[in-house]
Amino acid sequence: GAVGDTCTRYFNGNGNYLKSDLHDRTIGISFDQLRLAEHVTVFASGAGKARAACAFMKTGMVTELFVDEELAKGLLQIL
Repeated sequence: GAVGDTCTRYFNGNGNYLKSDLHDRTIGISFDQLRLAEHVTVFASGAGKARAACAFMKTGMVTELFVDEELAKGLLQIL
């Protein structure tokens, strides 16, 4: 199942895109379009976002990551 989303595009724990009914009704950038971007900057906060942030980094799209101390600690526990 989904562990997080970006631009209303859901992804699983391995960073794989999960198609949903919402996708067809949402106007926004797709994962394919994000992959073409020179920079994909992620801003996230809170230890509760650790699983989602880690999974999104697995997509290989993230070029910059900005997190708060709580999320940094959560990521270190996962990694």
